[in-house]
Amino acid sequence: MSKIFPDELDPSIRSDPRRNGEVFVYNCLKDANLFSTTNIYYSVDWLNKKNAQNPSWDGECDFIITDSDLGVIFIEVKAGFISKDSNNSWFSNGKPIKNPITQVKNSKYAIINEFKERWKKTGKGERNFSYGHFIIFPNSSRDSISDLGIMASSEIFAFSEDLKWTEKTISRFLDYKPQGESHLVFDRLGEDGQKIFHEMFASEIDFTPKVGKMIEQNRFIIENLTANQNELITKSFADWPRLWVEGPAGSGKTSLAIHKFLKELNNFENPIFICRGKKLSKALCKSIDDLSLQKNVCTFDSWILRIFSQELKQNFKSDTFEAKHREEIVNFIFDSSSIVNKFDLIVVDESQDFEESWWSLIESVATENSVIWIFGDSNQNIWSVVKPEISNLSQSFKLNDVIRNSKQISEKTMLFYDRKGKDISLKGPYATNVEIFPFDTLDLIVKEIEKLKNIESVKLSDVTILTSINLFQLVKEKLKKKYPVSTDELTDSTIHISTILNFKGLESACVLLVIDDLVSTEEQELYIGLSRAINSLKVFIKKDNYESLLTILNEVSERE
Repeated sequence: MSKIFPDELDPSIRSDPRRNGEVFVYNCLKDANLFSTTNIYYSVDWLNKKNAQNPSWDGECDFIITDSDLGVIFIEVKAGFISKDSNNSWFSNGKPIKNPITQVKNSKYAIINEFKERWKKTGKGERNFSYGHFIIFPNSSRDSISDLGIMASSEIFAFSEDLKWTEKTISRFLDYKPQGESHLVFDRLGEDGQKIFHEMFASEIDFTPKVGKMIEQNRFIIENLTANQNELITKSFADWPRLWVEGPAGSGKTSLAIHKFLKELNNFENPIFICRGKKLSKALCKSIDDLSLQKNVCTFDSWILRIFSQELKQNFKSDTFEAKHREEIVNFIFDSSSIVNKFDLIVVDESQDFEESWWSLIESVATENSVIWIFGDSNQNIWSVVKPEISNLSQSFKLNDVIRNSKQISEKTMLFYDRKGKDISLKGPYATNVEIFPFDTLDLIVKEIEKLKNIESVKLSDVTILTSINLFQLVKEKLKKKYPVSTDELTDSTIHISTILNFKGLESACVLLVIDDLVSTEEQELYIGLSRAINSLKVFIKKDNYESLLTILNEVSERE
């Protein structure tokens, strides 16, 4: 069976009345039972690179058929009732058209010249291949054909009657030799020749930039989207003293939180920005140029320790702090809140990770006039506690746009969001597709890092490895042998390695997510891990869980 390119016509072509004749011929050729050695190409554009005597700079050939045994034919199609007058002017349904013979010959010579240049580069020596040009009038009749004069033979034409037996007509075209060439023996085009024509007419082209370049371009897009959102929301709610803002991963919650804090910082005497994770706290501190103000950004644990030891003068070494001490310290501060210096601006990020008692503490160290803005994830699937009731809460606002992840990445993330993100708009930039790899050894991860670094021109500082807890040490030791690695905070010259949960609130241009299995990895971890990537996301899972993860991540979202 022959092959036709394209194998399906775009609806815009089929619905274009100017192409009715071409579409009819396309259908005939597609349905025809031609040789398996035959390739058919529809609507081939060409550029005149070689023939200075050809007045056409460029053009288009309606059909080109190559056969590895029989050669190449070029076909021009003219729909409607065709006629030619004594001035050699051609008409379709009485309207002027271009001379189809001249058109198809121009196409033939321009394309043959390009082919010969390419064939020469193969070093296989000169060949004498068979080339022919033909015209099809799908709406006109052979019965009315008259003397064509000296300009052409009737054998190069086909009419509506001929398309009833398309196989026979195309075979006639391929076998036809003009009177002056009937004695010649032509070389077989062969697979090599046919391959060159295919590369000329239907080669795949990908202008996608390397990931390194994509990161630069998308960083600009994302920062613009984020800045516009920050400005719009802070202006709209500037007068609201207490506001709850929530949205999905990638909606810019943390960026908005720090924007609000920095914008209002100098208007208050005792402001504080509280988040949950140490890495996020450190990253946010680095974004504040004024070193004296960095102390106003801290984790919840460091915040309560500061109040406990510095304000309330309790002896406690911070390096001995453990989770079991947290509730005791929270209760102590709450009971002593009347003598604690009140905070007049409190911005909370990662609110979904705050315990119920922490909210009581926050309210106890605020006044009625304190401004409290709270930011958290709107994904009900990851809330482990009941959303708190905050007194005098003026308003709540939901961010429904994902702007800080690429569309491909956020599509996968939304599979783990409430109702699969049906109400969420994905407005991030376009980037690479999410890749999923089964692995037995960690060598595959090293190989993909090398690909990012050496082929995709990605800086090591734009690469983050996130792992399940039980794989963290193994991955770290493996990568330390080959790359500069950081585990504590993001730096400008190293690959960062972290467990998934410790990277909450942060993001990286390229994320390699390494998980052991789907039993020990909760959906919350997958939601967090997937959504940390901005441009490139590669997911690695042990081989025996690969098919299950593939099924999950290839699920079609309700949003579609």
